[in-house]
Amino acid sequence: MDEQYCLVWGEFYKDFKFKPSIHSSDWPSYRLPIPFVTFDITEYTDDDIDDLEEKCVTNR
Repeated sequence: MDEQYCLVWGEFYKDFKFKPSIHSSDWPSYRLPIPFVTFDITEYTDDDIDDLEEKCVTNR
């Protein structure tokens, strides 16, 4: 795996307390940090996604 992949997924596991499982007793598989922001990206273009990614990375 490449370094960026490991960095992103490592942060995701940590920030969301991610624990994937097929067992319903372990659900939900993640927890949202408080406070959190939700974006509706259904109408976004590739450029919009790149801009959103940049904003998320610089606001950490």
